[in-house]
Amino acid sequence: MAYCCECGKKIKGNVGRSEYNIVCSDCIQKKVNFIRMLERETGIEVHNGHYFVMAYKAWQEKQRRDLHRELRRLKGRMGLSLPSLAGILGVSKSHCSKMLSGQRPLNEKALKFIDEISGDLSEDFLATPSQVKHLKSKT
Repeated sequence: MAYCCECGKKIKGNVGRSEYNIVCSDCIQKKVNFIRMLERETGIEVHNGHYFVMAYKAWQEKQRRDLHRELRRLKGRMGLSLPSLAGILGVSKSHCSKMLSGQRPLNEKALKFIDEISGDLSEDFLATPSQVKHLKSKT
């Protein structure tokens, strides 16, 4: 009996011992769907791991710009002043201003704020570099 190395699901069928990790069809489909989404969103055709990293970085940069834009939009929509938004995010006014302009990355509080107010936060955007490396190794 073999088990998926990603979700732990039992894999039925003729699967013998292997030195390689075994991945179930559901996990493979999730990866394929993610790669298709990257290709669609970035216009970069993913042939191998190198193209995957290029597409992922381009997509992540687009998401980053969209999140900064969304934070500015929410600030205006809610009528928040810079000092009050800075207080909510737990940063100085200067740091908050740089976050709004895209000069500084959004902190965890800013990402949670955007998610709670608008619900537009993608889990994939929050992938850590080690998770990206893990995804790259599977392509």
